Amino acid sequence: MDLNGRALTNRRLDVQWELAHPLNEYLRFLHDEGALGLALLLIGLGHLLMICRRAFRLSIDVMPSAVSFYLGAYLAFVAVLLTMLTDNTCDYVFTMGPFGVLLGTALRESRRLGANSALTRVGLPVPVRRPPRASLSVGPAI
Repeated sequence: MDLNGRALTNRRLDVQWELAHPLNEYLRFLHDEGALGLALLLIGLGHLLMICRRAFRLSIDVMPSAVSFYLGAYLAFVAVLLTMLTDNTCDYVFTMGPFGVLLGTALRESRRLGANSALTRVGLPVPVRRPPRASLSVGPAI
């Protein structure tokens, strides 16, 4: 009995469960955005992972000097995805900032790689970007 004379067994126990701090990034997206948001996130991350892998594979044939850059971008992306299983990685600016720069650079350069590999498959020469010529003449051309 409590102080008011009521039995404790008659009291309704309200237990409310709230997820205050999810343990990993995927659970956080599931909690915040729902099943549809998590599905869209996983589809987007999978698509970006395939693009990074394709850029790495293309760089082996087209630009062997850049293989280590594309391999680094691919492995960094895999590492971030794996750390998202155990931590809230997207909250850390010191992790996601450099990763975003690396991924953005790799994605931009992969477009150039894709165009060059399509030209080499057909047998056409790959265009080389040359800087404009500097003119040394001071007066009007005769």
